[in-house]
Amino acid sequence: MRYASSMKKIHHLLTICFLLLLTLSVTALGQSQTTYQVQAGDTLNKIAQANGLTLGQIIALNNITNPDSIAVGQVLNISMDGITLEEDALINPLTDTDTELNNIANEVSAIAAETTSGATTSAEQTETTDAPVELVYFTDAIWPETFPAPISSMTFLPPEAWQGRSFGLNIELSDAAFLKAIFLGQEYNFYPNPEDITKQGSILAVPVLQEPGVYPLDIELRSMAGEVTNLTLPMPVGAVEYSKENIDLPASSTALLGPDTSRLEAERVTEICGRFDPIQRWETAFGYPTENPEQTSAFGINRAYNGGPFNSYHRGLDLRAKEGTPVYASENGIVRLAEELAIRGNAVLVDHGLGMCTAYSHMSELLVSEGEEITKGQVIGYAGATGLVTAAHVHWELRVMGIPVDPTQWAQQ
Repeated sequence: MRYASSMKKIHHLLTICFLLLLTLSVTALGQSQTTYQVQAGDTLNKIAQANGLTLGQIIALNNITNPDSIAVGQVLNISMDGITLEEDALINPLTDTDTELNNIANEVSAIAAETTSGATTSAEQTETTDAPVELVYFTDAIWPETFPAPISSMTFLPPEAWQGRSFGLNIELSDAAFLKAIFLGQEYNFYPNPEDITKQGSILAVPVLQEPGVYPLDIELRSMAGEVTNLTLPMPVGAVEYSKENIDLPASSTALLGPDTSRLEAERVTEICGRFDPIQRWETAFGYPTENPEQTSAFGINRAYNGGPFNSYHRGLDLRAKEGTPVYASENGIVRLAEELAIRGNAVLVDHGLGMCTAYSHMSELLVSEGEEITKGQVIGYAGATGLVTAAHVHWELRVMGIPVDPTQWAQQ
């Protein structure tokens, strides 16, 4: 991999950073600094346990990049006197209106953030990369060798998190328990295997604008007797190289909208798609909403409008479609919204259960209504140019607990 050398250095740096972040005590322990000289037969884990430390704490205290490389005679710090922790996890920018990330645009770019490729572009106005999106790996997380009871095992699919992507977390228990996770300020429920409640899973997401780094993943287990066990794990978030485009948006498009239109519509979509229904309605990979899908604007692409700054991003996929082209439901679900919105035009939101939601925008006609149960492949409307667009197409979103993620991660053609 072409980033191998630099990623190795980043691996060492982030190992130190996230272990400091997640394992050091919040308050000073009031002890004087002490040291220990490594003896023959010692292991880092053995030294940590003998001195009341976790493996992560002793690694962070001594800036150790390779836990297997300690040497006889090496002097290690074994006290955390005076060390404090300031947690650095960002709140989901889509739901926290007080964060800087939520104020990503002035009125024109905020409104246009939801605009799709119906707006005109040109070679001179567009900055894109022809190369496919490249994932930049940061580090493999250092997981504990054992987990507190009743956790028997944990599996991440995939084993790392990326900007604008989702990932699964499967936990196997020795005894039944209620689970929940908190990651980047968002709470996630777990759903049990219908045939074995000791096997539970959850789907988590990373906002596109989340800074790369290592963040705490907090897991709470509540036994049937009400006893609570908490576990915090380091979860690395890697960077995705999204391309850029500059869109020429006519002033008349934004003049029709009030200053709060974009914000209120975005909040409504996020709230509807942020609901957790414990029933899984989808059965297989999600299908594209059009036949022979041709992508015209990618998810996550950084956007500038009318020559302004690149301070917005595309929350879905734009698919080429002529007026009247059938739009299909990606999977089984329940319609939670079917109406005309200011920006999305005639739009449908479908709840697929377990926090999964798809959105279809700018249709000329809707064929479903709120509360209707629909099936994969059902025609829910026809493509059009309603809302804030200049040409007919289909804007398709996939959200996890209200957070937009790349639909291609879940889609099959």
